[in-house]
Amino acid sequence: MTDVEETPLGLDVDPPDLPFWPTVRHMAALWRPEWKNGTAGIVAAFATTALSLTITKLVQLVIDHAIVPDRPDRLPPLVGLIIVLALIRFCTNGVRRLTTSRIGINSEMRMRRMLFVAYLGYPRAFYDRHATGQVLSRATNDLYPVRYFIGWGVVQSIQSAMMIIGVSAVLLFVNPLLALSAGIVMPLIAYLTWRYRATADAPPPCVYWLLDPQGQRVGMAAAIFRPYRVNGTRVQTAVIGDISVDASLRGQGLGQILLRSMTAHLQQQFPRHPALVIPTESARKTLATVGWQTGGALVPLVYVLDPAHYVKRWLHSETLAKCVARCVRGAERLWVRRHVPRNGTLQLSDTMEDALLRFAQRLPASPGVVRDLGPEFLQWRYAQHPRTRFTFATFKRLGQIRGFLVFEATSMEGTCSIYDLVGETADDLRAMLALFVLRSLATPGLATLRILLDEQHPGRAQLRRLGFIARAADAVFQVRDVAAPQAAWHITQGDKDI
Repeated sequence: MTDVEETPLGLDVDPPDLPFWPTVRHMAALWRPEWKNGTAGIVAAFATTALSLTITKLVQLVIDHAIVPDRPDRLPPLVGLIIVLALIRFCTNGVRRLTTSRIGINSEMRMRRMLFVAYLGYPRAFYDRHATGQVLSRATNDLYPVRYFIGWGVVQSIQSAMMIIGVSAVLLFVNPLLALSAGIVMPLIAYLTWRYRATADAPPPCVYWLLDPQGQRVGMAAAIFRPYRVNGTRVQTAVIGDISVDASLRGQGLGQILLRSMTAHLQQQFPRHPALVIPTESARKTLATVGWQTGGALVPLVYVLDPAHYVKRWLHSETLAKCVARCVRGAERLWVRRHVPRNGTLQLSDTMEDALLRFAQRLPASPGVVRDLGPEFLQWRYAQHPRTRFTFATFKRLGQIRGFLVFEATSMEGTCSIYDLVGETADDLRAMLALFVLRSLATPGLATLRILLDEQHPGRAQLRRLGFIARAADAVFQVRDVAAPQAAWHITQGDKDI
């Protein structure tokens, strides 16, 4: 993580969290004294994995050599061998669990001792900055996840890796063609599993297929229910996506049949659930005829970090363009710094921390219709995304989280795209964005910041104050709102079909 601003006390009493690899190095030092238990646990995990693969092979022999050819005389030795190996696996698995629990308990005791020794040596400013409950929580509740990871998680991860490698080797040995087919299909299956995952209180996803007279599938659409807040009340909303029709059959009205049927089914089966779609122009016209209303336009707001590319067209001189761009960037820094609070910091992380999830859980209700940015959704949408790696920027005042934004910097070269942003107040939102702009101005190779918002989004005013420029609308969104027909919808790039 990276701090943009220094602490107001001038003392290092609130240092940034360590990045991933330094954290691994420090945790490895905690694991080193437990090398005997660790070695025993890894050996037991290897034995458990080998026995599991052997039992699977024996089950295959039972089916192929005893059941299919109807040879019951071959069953007793094979079944007996399976039972013996299962009992041995029970013992090795017990040894693995025992050693990992010892590693976790011993490491937790060692970390707690180190933490309390450190507490005794911290300056008074540390306790002025951090709440008492937070300090105690670090030495109690926050150590439990570390204990489980060091103890159970490391060995279990090694065993899972061994199982994946072993299953792949066995599958290649038994049927190479089947192994190749599975390897090609598995990434797609993983993505679709993530894509269509539903929350516990949501209706199951609905997939609508369009069939030709021969029964062949020539078009589809999907409705996946996601949690939204309608004037503060959590409501499962049907987010429409994956709309497609066979390219050779387009222009024949088949898309209209598909979307009319989908709308009729939603009205009949889910009359109390609103729906949202960001359609193509042809789909927008069809949906408008069956009761869908245009909720607004999606407008990109862009902050120019490096204007050299733009002014070069007018000045026809690269050297002169760089000089002008340098002056503009200096003016931008001066303007943005006016909105940076002295007691504010911005920390970046590649992982979503528990403190951020707790902040998201206690966010106050917003008027209108907004996506429910609770921990479950944030984990699914950003932390567990199978293709894109997002970065999380957490804004703090005096050590307390007051806002966060989610961005990724690889979708377009030289562009950083902001997907979601939240602040407790308008001032917090503006201060967080100001710190983020300063950080972006200091990032080499970054030319623009980009964020997609609806026309009525409350964050637009703060973006415009900082110098973001509104471009032409990218798209519109349509809604079928039965819960609050007059409520305003607030949409970001995080709502777009993925």
